[in-house]
Amino acid sequence: MESDHWGRWQGGGHMQADTLEELYAMAVRLGLSRAWLQSKPGRPWRDHYDLTADKREQAIALGAIPITARQAARRNSAARRAYLDTMAERLGTARLELWPLSPAAAAALPDGRDEAARLIGARLPPAWPGRAVLGRAIPMQAKARQDEARFGIWVIVRRDIGVVVGDIGFFGPPRQGAVEVGYSIVPEHRRQGYMTEAGTALVHWARSQAEVDTVLARCDEDNQASIRTLERLGFTRTGQTGGQIQWRFPGMP
Repeated sequence: MESDHWGRWQGGGHMQADTLEELYAMAVRLGLSRAWLQSKPGRPWRDHYDLTADKREQAIALGAIPITARQAARRNSAARRAYLDTMAERLGTARLELWPLSPAAAAALPDGRDEAARLIGARLPPAWPGRAVLGRAIPMQAKARQDEARFGIWVIVRRDIGVVVGDIGFFGPPRQGAVEVGYSIVPEHRRQGYMTEAGTALVHWARSQAEVDTVLARCDEDNQASIRTLERLGFTRTGQTGGQIQWRFPGMP
């Protein structure tokens, strides 16, 4: 199993992998419990299992690749940089935190929910991500370069319980200076003002970006909840076509 890595200690070793799902899969083959995973919040690059010498040899026989302590240190350093890069753009409100969904986390969805939760750094409710986001937005985010992720999906996390309550973001990088915002809240967390709170933060962030001069939005003409949200955010109607209302944030060209 080429994705497994090792650092030696007293004849045994630390077993690591490129993804949590792969690490769990090898642990099952070795007869190890998931509960034995060594993990620290905010440090997913350090996730590992401690192995005895016998278990180390068994894992190698199953395809794990032994590496030196120096190689393990380089691997952890690279994984740490990649993780911190995804967390660099963070927005905070009174109750929420928002940050871009990393391409790696998007690629883990929908099947690798444990891995996605580890990479996001928050718990995922059963209803997230919704069907509409999974259909197109998640695959696009998974293919994005790291520097493009900020103009895709952002997760909305309730700070006090560390749970994703929805998502907000853009339909790709600016085109001729314009970005379009989209959003959704998990049903059980609706009607609590989270979208207004998150939307205000993200629109202000967009306005601060040098490459953005226009923030747009659309919603179905019969979607009263979205209409009220966009009005609360300060968007103004600019037209209507094909059953949808077009909106623009004022104060921008």
